[in-house]
Amino acid sequence: MSTQRNRFAGHPAAIIYEAPDLKKPPKQLLWGDYIRLTGPKKGSVYPVYSRGVKGWIPLSAYHAGNILEFPSVP
Repeated sequence: MSTQRNRFAGHPAAIIYEAPDLKKPPKQLLWGDYIRLTGPKKGSVYPVYSRGVKGWIPLSAYHAGNILEFPSVP
């Protein structure tokens, strides 16, 4: 599985919307929840899958790295 498609919910939470118009939120994620990008962006939103839900999330609602884990120590 490609890690380039993995993201994590931002602080304090992120919402996955049912459609790219961002009008109906079906699921709220918690900070650090795993998000998988499932396709190319449409405007400023990406299609995603997380916690059993497919939907759309704005670019500002996630992070590329898992901010809840400690970095590896040499």
